[in-house]
Amino acid sequence: MSRAESPLRGRMIFNVGARRSGTYWLQRVVTAHPTVAAIPSETHLLSHGIAPLLKLFQHEDPDSPEVGQAYAERDALIDATRDLCDSVFSPYGAGCERIAERTPLHVLHLALIAEIYPDAKFVHIIRDGRDVARSISAQPWGPANIAGAAREWRECVVAGRAAALKSDQLLEVRYERLLKNPEKEIERLYTWLGLPSSEQDLAYPLAEARRETNVDSRGVSGVATGKWKRSFTHGDLTAFEREGGALLEELGYQLGEHSALATGSRLAGRLSSRLRAGRNDVGAE
Repeated sequence: MSRAESPLRGRMIFNVGARRSGTYWLQRVVTAHPTVAAIPSETHLLSHGIAPLLKLFQHEDPDSPEVGQAYAERDALIDATRDLCDSVFSPYGAGCERIAERTPLHVLHLALIAEIYPDAKFVHIIRDGRDVARSISAQPWGPANIAGAAREWRECVVAGRAAALKSDQLLEVRYERLLKNPEKEIERLYTWLGLPSSEQDLAYPLAEARRETNVDSRGVSGVATGKWKRSFTHGDLTAFEREGGALLEELGYQLGEHSALATGSRLAGRLSSRLRAGRNDVGAE
């Protein structure tokens, strides 16, 4: 079946962004609309499945003897890929007009996904990279240090912006604006997606946007901006700005800010945890 004949034509929404930048929050806001179904988990279908698979094909020479580069006509291959992806996504859309998928790392493959789903909508959420780095480095699966987390954030944001999708295909949403003014930002998002945005339509999404979930509690709990100020050391800030400072400034975030309380708060936390553990070697580190 061709992409033009797909049963999911015009129905897919892909929510993407760097890990820990608010993609899960964005997904909950989008799928709180009564006409949008949620795919409940990160599928990684296109980033970990389709993208590597398509690297095994070439489209120039049917007689090429190159190993691991089978020939396939590009349009036919992409149509077949669309059929496969549709077969995965379709069951989630029963009874709903739209289906929203959320895999953060799909942001690294937007051009390919847009080739497979030229009729889809893509929403790219961007958050202050310092807050992202603070959060992602706190995860057991995250980069080992702030510099690594900053690189991952930078690569994801740059990839999302470099995909060069049309304005009616890709919308950027800022985490901080959504948090500060959810009414205005959700209405803007819904209008762009072509979803009804009456007061009744917005009531549940606004409540969902204010509900805290999937929030890490290391150092600073709750949903907020500028968490990095209370946990970064000067070394952390220097490491982040070395990797992501230029992009941060390009995005309009202010550089050079730092709370003098950060180091003190970190030491106080270590003291408290060691006292609870009955240790007396507070000065050991």
